[in-house]
Amino acid sequence: MDLVAPVRVVVVDDKPTHLMSIANGLTLAGIPCVWHWYDRDTHMLVPKPPVGGYPHLRMLFTDLNIQEMVGANKEPKTLAGTLISEVLQPIVSQNAGPYSVVLWTNVEGTANEVGEIISTRISADGIDEGDRRPQPLAITVLPKKEFTASFGDDVADKQMAGVFVNSAKSAIRLKELVVGVTSADAQLRLACAWESRASMAAMETINAVYGAAIEEGRSANQTSSDALRNIFTKIAADALGGKNAKDDPARALDEGLIDIFVDDMRSTEVNSDYAAVLHAALGDALNAAPQKLSASARSRLNTFLQIEHPPRTSSRIARGAVLSISSAEFKTLTSIRTQQLIWDEFLSHPSLLKKQLETLKADGRSDEALQERLSFCEANKKRVEDESIILVLETGADCDHAQRSPRTIRLLCAVELPLELANFVYPKHDQRKLKHAALVTLGPWSINGREVILVVSVKRFVIQQDWIRVAHMEVKYRLRKPLVDLVLHKL
Repeated sequence: MDLVAPVRVVVVDDKPTHLMSIANGLTLAGIPCVWHWYDRDTHMLVPKPPVGGYPHLRMLFTDLNIQEMVGANKEPKTLAGTLISEVLQPIVSQNAGPYSVVLWTNVEGTANEVGEIISTRISADGIDEGDRRPQPLAITVLPKKEFTASFGDDVADKQMAGVFVNSAKSAIRLKELVVGVTSADAQLRLACAWESRASMAAMETINAVYGAAIEEGRSANQTSSDALRNIFTKIAADALGGKNAKDDPARALDEGLIDIFVDDMRSTEVNSDYAAVLHAALGDALNAAPQKLSASARSRLNTFLQIEHPPRTSSRIARGAVLSISSAEFKTLTSIRTQQLIWDEFLSHPSLLKKQLETLKADGRSDEALQERLSFCEANKKRVEDESIILVLETGADCDHAQRSPRTIRLLCAVELPLELANFVYPKHDQRKLKHAALVTLGPWSINGREVILVVSVKRFVIQQDWIRVAHMEVKYRLRKPLVDLVLHKL
């Protein structure tokens, strides 16, 4: 696998110079492609396509008149039949996902008629099951002259044909050399291999969705494109609810497809090559105790793994969004002053720590750690009041399905404060010892140059029935799903 990614674009032409023109142009435009030269003498594609075709194909560029036919043989039906048997059947997989065909030609009128015939015949019931292919979602025409005006020399074509034949023969060896280059560093090879694995899973996700769309189209007498649109819509609405999907369709579709994508990743068998890459890169590290990170390194890593910052914002409720709110609006929503809530709910006031020490002293005991904590909190009381920020954490409704209709929605109260002031939240020697059991600490994270923690209360929350926020709130960052699940588990 390594640098090998799913093939999405394939280019076919019988004239080597034209083939080089379109393949090179696509590559320079940032669209990687695989080329196949059609050898008219042998009626073969060079190199041979993989057995079963390209399952992740999304676009096929092909010359319209692949055999340079003339006269009666140049009729649309003949051209379409040739393209189906000589190009589409070898290249398009029977289990292909959504794809389009681009007819690369100078005869646009004929091309449109050929496209209609291909769409009708390629998946017709009358042909053998082994020859049937999924119907392309679109067939379009691309004029050749704009890209091949400087070509046309037969001598150049013959020379280029030799280059293509030699390239096809050396492709396997070149792939082996590239693997050798990436193998020079085990972590580089693992990074490349995982990217290829993820790309493959993403393609399989879309293919699975498209397979469902084909079945839906047949049963509902719809085109595959219309059925695919309906399925994408349902995936988005089921993920975030209809209202939220309408407001933020990109996030809704991402949420829905990611679940399928993750399942595809989990269900994909780890082949021996990838297992070897993993062992070479991580084998010794996984067998040893995890390396301890510095506080700043842990904070930076947490920020990447645990939160989305900067966040994608929306005016509607979004599970996991952490929002700032003015003290005045917070008091309107909760009837509580922010400063009062900070001390009552989240932080240990110096007077509380002092009472604990006095109780110990009355029993003839002492606690140096508690005394140190009291001294720290007395010295930093003004600072923590100035730098602690009351925030609101959106947790949405009780379940994802409830997000389709009005329902009680919780907005949990939280406080963000600098990591170096965390002694007000928990003692240094025991981060689990919080003020009460309804608190959850998250972080530390690095936000705009500040090392901060977030303390969430699951017993202090605002509720509303509308998915539009009732107060002006600005999204600061968004918790990723594992942290949201952690908080929801405490509710």
